[in-house]
Amino acid sequence: MVGWGTMMFLLVRNFLNNDFAIVRKVMLVGIVSWFGIDSTGSFFAELPGNVVLNICFLCLFLPPLLFVKNEK
Repeated sequence: MVGWGTMMFLLVRNFLNNDFAIVRKVMLVGIVSWFGIDSTGSFFAELPGNVVLNICFLCLFLPPLLFVKNEK
């Protein structure tokens, strides 16, 4: 939830800029922070299944954001 909250806060804060590159960056920061915190917690809680699911979600969401062009 930290990652999603971070992403939503930054999107709302920068909404009026109409800058699509910042939206891409904010989404990347949100997804990576969610993945890091949630996977670390799952690892220490000895829940390897959740880490695997997190990796699957990361593989679904990350590539489109990395390959989208920065157009204005």
